[in-house]
Amino acid sequence: MKNKIIFITIIFLIIVISFTGSAFSKEIVINETNYHDYFDDEGRIQDLTDGIKENDTLKLSNLDKKTIILDKKLVIDRENSKSIFSNGYIKLIQGSDGSVIKNLNIKGVYDPFKNSPQSVLIIENSENNIIQKIFFNITSSLGTISSVNCINIKGYSENNKILDNLIYFNSLSESLYSYGISLSSNYIKNTLISGNTINMRCKNYVAGISSSAENTTIEKNNISLYSNLMYGIYIEGSSAIYTKILNNNIVANGEIFYLIESWMGSNTTISNNVLTGIGKGGFAYAAKFSKYDIIMSNIITVKGSDVSNIDFSNNDEIKGHGGIYYAGNSGYATITNNKIISYYKKGGDYAIKSISSLDGATYTIIDNYLYSNNGLKIGNSALSMDKVGNYLNNGPQSVIISINNFKGFYGKFTKLTAILKDSHGKAISGKIIKFYVNNKFIGQAITNVAGLATFNYKVMSAGSLTVGATFEGDNSYVNSSKISKLAVPNYSVLKIKNIKSVKKRIVTFKTNLANLGPSKSSFKITYKLSKGFTYKKPKISVGSVKFNKKTRILTWIVKNLKVHKTKSATLTMKLKAKKGKYTLKPIVKNNNSLKVSSNNFLKSFSVK
Repeated sequence: MKNKIIFITIIFLIIVISFTGSAFSKEIVINETNYHDYFDDEGRIQDLTDGIKENDTLKLSNLDKKTIILDKKLVIDRENSKSIFSNGYIKLIQGSDGSVIKNLNIKGVYDPFKNSPQSVLIIENSENNIIQKIFFNITSSLGTISSVNCINIKGYSENNKILDNLIYFNSLSESLYSYGISLSSNYIKNTLISGNTINMRCKNYVAGISSSAENTTIEKNNISLYSNLMYGIYIEGSSAIYTKILNNNIVANGEIFYLIESWMGSNTTISNNVLTGIGKGGFAYAAKFSKYDIIMSNIITVKGSDVSNIDFSNNDEIKGHGGIYYAGNSGYATITNNKIISYYKKGGDYAIKSISSLDGATYTIIDNYLYSNNGLKIGNSALSMDKVGNYLNNGPQSVIISINNFKGFYGKFTKLTAILKDSHGKAISGKIIKFYVNNKFIGQAITNVAGLATFNYKVMSAGSLTVGATFEGDNSYVNSSKISKLAVPNYSVLKIKNIKSVKKRIVTFKTNLANLGPSKSSFKITYKLSKGFTYKKPKISVGSVKFNKKTRILTWIVKNLKVHKTKSATLTMKLKAKKGKYTLKPIVKNNNSLKVSSNNFLKSFSVK
């Protein structure tokens, strides 16, 4: 019974202590006026009875050139949407475990040689912190060689999260080393960097994310770099093990680019990223002294012009251009299900290359789409490996599209066909062929077991038309296109409808013309009138008429007849007739620019 009472008492005390701590946590607005009421000249929290305590929330108003050093668990937020923290820095040190810094607007000009900090937000020897939804708008002025970090994690720091931040960094210095997020200690573990947007425009070295840490997860970040020397994600040091780089979008546009680089890293996983590099040259992934990589399901596109005149002094052992490059003392990598496209204006590049690999090292390269050397090296020919390995099912195979010339008629359907075969002449089924007429997409069809794709096209133009058939490629086959001609006679289609009515001895004839196009047309229609008719000039909506009394032929002369689906012109005749039987056969004096689709003759009608 006594032990039970003691146990209940302990539980009660724990609840009371917990409640007391949360009940007395408070919000404090920090502004220019009261900053020194809470912080000393070095930015450390003053130990005051009514000062900042554990679990308090600090609401930062507008602050300029201030330092805030946290040695206890706190929440830091902005006072309102217009609050700006400028030209200062925030640092979490030992004792600040579990702090949250969020929603701040941080901006300023940072130059380490003018007594401004080298890092804007620092975590050093602190764990389980969250840095979230902070907007960094940082500029570095001209200066000599140094570095500036937006977020820098140092020391013995574990289980920190960098989430959903927006980093804009603009450097005017041609010697500055600029970092978006840096994990700069060998003793950092279990960091999550997720959902951040990093946009950096600099004139020298720039790294979106740099890590020397263990078990770092870098996922769902958007990194855009514009500089002379660009690293999207840089993994450095033997402590950089078990790094996971997942579902990121990295774009670099400048001179030299390394979208991801590993220097001495091991067991790195690179999966489901979209990597795009544009410049004089560089690599989507470059490695030195690195092993046991897993690289899978990435979409890689690198475009280079000429690296022959580039200064690679910052990275002399990893120079050139291509998709993936192992520069030496590396190996045991598994590379699967990637789409790797390398364009290099001078040619000679490879999708994947290795040199000076570890003794006994192997590579597994399976089921990748590999394209390099301006399309001259595809599939396994886009590999340049210094070690044996499993190099299987790497595409794409080249393909052949066959397409004939076609004939058609305006306003009618024409069957367009294309045949898709591989480089060995084997039909390829189940692939989409897109059809174009005069470079305009008209539709698509899927190849059957014979490799045949068929599309019914309604011709809406006349003349010599260009027909294109395109296969856009996939992980197994390279893209391919073929063009041919569709010949459509350049004449108009004329539809004629003749109507008659007889009332007593008055016969009324009516001819309706419909020019179905595609263009205006000129022609003549003749009517042979029987001697039983008394001629009277007809009414016409367009053109002119002539009547030859000797031959009794009426000629309707039509010029530039407009296009209309049902009614382009009419002729109406009212003629007196003697008793007897009559026929009326309007005859079109044809030419090469006209085709009559219908013309009903009026046969054997009687006048009584």
